[in-house]
Amino acid sequence: MTVSDETTILRPFLAKYCKGRGADLGCGCAKIVDSAIGVEFDFYGDTEQAGMYEGENYFGHNLNDGLPMFKDNELDYLYSSHVLEDFEDPEVKLQEWTRVLKHGGSMILVLPHGDFYPKAGTPEANGSHKRDWWPSDLIDMAIVRLGLDLKVVTKMEPPFFKEQGLDTWSFVVVFKKK
Repeated sequence: MTVSDETTILRPFLAKYCKGRGADLGCGCAKIVDSAIGVEFDFYGDTEQAGMYEGENYFGHNLNDGLPMFKDNELDYLYSSHVLEDFEDPEVKLQEWTRVLKHGGSMILVLPHGDFYPKAGTPEANGSHKRDWWPSDLIDMAIVRLGLDLKVVTKMEPPFFKEQGLDTWSFVVVFKKK
């Protein structure tokens, strides 16, 4: 299953959080909503793929460099699917992503669930993953350890999606900026 498949599968559950001006970090082949501002590492030289998106987009942007294109408290939402696990410094990313959210804005994070996805560093896992994630780890990092001004709005895990007839190994945490 690819990241774009995850976004397509999860869109019916998550699009309601993507109202107003927002960004899809690591949008790949499928934005969460068409109006999202796409921010993508690169398209591996595929300019045709990059050209399929209309509107404001930042392609070729290295997310390690933060989000300098956005002001503090500018966005109504920020969506990220299968991106945070690729960073050595997820704490810094969560702080930066919170910085650009308006008060009342939503941060929708989709990550591979540590109980359902192959462990980081094993041959079966994605080689870019730096660590394994569980919802409790993400929530603890954001709210307890970093003290970010966020509250959890919803949490969805693979058993919930299985009950809906969907095959996914991801989990979702939706935060609201206080």
